[in-house]
Amino acid sequence: MENIKVILELGGIRGDIMPEIYKKDQKYNIIYSDQDGKDNEYKFTPEEDMSKPEMIMKCKEANKNFIKLKEIKKLEEGVHKMEETKKLETLADIIRDRYEKGLDGLDVGDNTVDMIVYFDYNPEDLDNSADTFTKCLDTIATGTKVVNYDEEGAYAVVDFYNYVIDHLNAFTNNFTINIDPADGEDNETIAANIVEGILPGLISGYTNDHTYNSLDTDLLMGVQKKEESFEDSKKFMAGEILAIIDNYINSEDIPNLFNRMGITQEIYEGDEEIPEGKIQDIVEIGLQWLFDHLQDEDYRRILKDELEMTDAEMEKYGVELDESKEVKTESGNYGGLTKEEIEAELKKYKDQGFEWSQLIRIEDGLKRGLDISKFADLRFKWDQMEEILEGLGHKLDVSKYADPKYNARQMEQIRLGLENGVDVSKYADPTKYTSGQIEEIRKGLENGVDISKYADPKYNADQMFEIRYGLEKGLDVSVYADPKYTFAQMFEIRYGLEKGLDVSVYADPKYNDDQMRAIRKYRYNFLY
Repeated sequence: MENIKVILELGGIRGDIMPEIYKKDQKYNIIYSDQDGKDNEYKFTPEEDMSKPEMIMKCKEANKNFIKLKEIKKLEEGVHKMEETKKLETLADIIRDRYEKGLDGLDVGDNTVDMIVYFDYNPEDLDNSADTFTKCLDTIATGTKVVNYDEEGAYAVVDFYNYVIDHLNAFTNNFTINIDPADGEDNETIAANIVEGILPGLISGYTNDHTYNSLDTDLLMGVQKKEESFEDSKKFMAGEILAIIDNYINSEDIPNLFNRMGITQEIYEGDEEIPEGKIQDIVEIGLQWLFDHLQDEDYRRILKDELEMTDAEMEKYGVELDESKEVKTESGNYGGLTKEEIEAELKKYKDQGFEWSQLIRIEDGLKRGLDISKFADLRFKWDQMEEILEGLGHKLDVSKYADPKYNARQMEQIRLGLENGVDVSKYADPTKYTSGQIEEIRKGLENGVDISKYADPKYNADQMFEIRYGLEKGLDVSVYADPKYTFAQMFEIRYGLEKGLDVSVYADPKYNDDQMRAIRKYRYNFLY
């Protein structure tokens, strides 16, 4: 025990070596690993001389994802000054700066329009050509100027509004913008509605890959407004058809369809430009295939509306709609509405006080023939509506979570559980569990582990993760499944169990995680 005491006092340094002292006012770069095993950096200047354990504690206080110290480097004066004077002029600068420091995303608000959204992406994913979401967000972030930034508070005020004004055609070419005639149709009004009603969902990932790719291309090219007519916008229409196939059809026949249209999977997913010679084939063959598969008249009406086709153009494909069909079905769905009738319905909801971000979800439900009564309620925020809409689209029993008492992330976890066939009643309790805890219980159910070992509000989400991970690895989690251990202490014990070590020598809450690590390293000759 005397040796262990020496180790504890020196923060993991052998008793026969003097501990290193980190000097006051010297600039250091602390390199550490997080829960995912990724290396992160934290720049720090001590206000007084400090030992290594003290430096580690300062790093942990500033970075909650800290797991293990890798290295502490002394920064050269010139390098540090360059870092200090680096200007964060765009939202992309902030995202990259936070990523380099191991920080998560942040809340971002617009300086003109009343909107706020959580903004985050991994800059390293830009190397993945298939990640259309990250590429599109990076393009927007690169062009969006920063007005004010609070790093510690993880909040920024930016100028989305003027970015949208400058790229208005790109947005109006890819989204349907609903403007109340009373508000006028000037560019400023349209831009404000895009920032408030479309950007939050776009930034949060609620858009398909094809649209992300199309918007990103348009933003980079500075496109002109596309023509509205059926004949003059074949390329735009071809892209829309591919997106509709992706949204509405789940068929093993799709590869055959690719062959018939002469396109690749990359073109279908929007990763490659549609060749000029294939546009007509996509329009003709793709449309016919859609009409053959969409036998339901309500869905055919939706297709007609989304592609802005006339009755005569529909007849070319052997489709005649029954104009006498009732607008509302007995189930309460709103399939078969004309564009004018949809606009009239939306006007009713706007008059009730719904915001544009909510009205967009209602419009989506109307077009898809879904029972919008499940979410067209002022008590739901737009992101809650989105989760209910997503569940209805997958024919789930949304009554399990369509309740304002759940926030959007809790709703998402319940929806994902329903999609994967787990018993959501085991965690669908917002008064008992946070969204993070709900996620850990859901993942445990999906992976077939005994959730009774940790499905208890006395554990926070991070502690639940450590216990769940241990169960999935077949470990005896009873050694550390106790709320008296922090998640970082749990990690040290779990790591030892995974390596087959005797953790009893340090599995005691009187040791903090740094001390646990120091004891383990000393006992096993710094091999683990």
